[in-house]
Formats: sequence, structure tokens, C-alpha cells
Amino acid sequence: MAFGLAGGERMASHWEVIYDQKVFYDPTNRLQHDLAGWKRSADGTAGPTASPQTDVETHIQPDLAVETLSPGTQNDDLPGGRKWIALEAHGVPHYWIIHPAEGWIAVYAHTNPRGS
Repeated sequence: MAFGLAGGERMASHWEVIYDQKVFYDPTNRLQHDLAGWKRSADGTAGPTASPQTDVETHIQPDLAVETLSPGTQNDDLPGGRKWIALEAHGVPHYWIIHPAEGWIAVYAHTNPRGS
């Protein structure tokens, strides 16, 4: 087996991922992510107690935000853009940017995520 769980089975986690998720970060940052994910422990003790639902704005900040670039949104999504600045300010741990036209994915990890 090429991949294993770091720390053994007791460290296993699960992700809940929702597409087109609206997230309320603060009054000036109500963002809609192409994908948003919340990390949960295998026993369900960590992570949000309620599950966000598609098309319902949540106040539960994600552990992962994913944006797919398009001409109309790329300035907001790329470094220095509106979403980038909001996610950085709120300590979202993981941010992925997908550029389908150029065939790349940029994976960012916050250097000081919330809760650290």
C-alpha cells in the first residue's frame, strides 16, 4: 500500500464537501465557494456540529475552500483578490484554485490557520 494514515487509524478523519456553498465570514464577506469542505474526525467529535447545506448560507467557516477560475471571477479568486484576502484574514486552513483552461491546480495552506 503506497498511502497510509499518518498516526494510524485513530487519527483518521472524514471530509464533508458541498458545492456552491455560501459562507458568511463577516458582514462585508459573504462568499459563495465552488466547493467548501469541513474536516470531521472519524468518531464525529470534531468539526461543525451541524452540516451546512447547499444553497443555504452558513456561519460555519470551512476548513477547505475551492474556486474554479473563470474570466468573470479570477480577479477575486487569485492572490490579492477579494476572496483570497477574506480567506486569509479568517484563517481558512486550505485554499485550492483550479484553472481548467490551463490545466493546473494551486494548493495553498494557511501558515497560521484559525485554531492554531
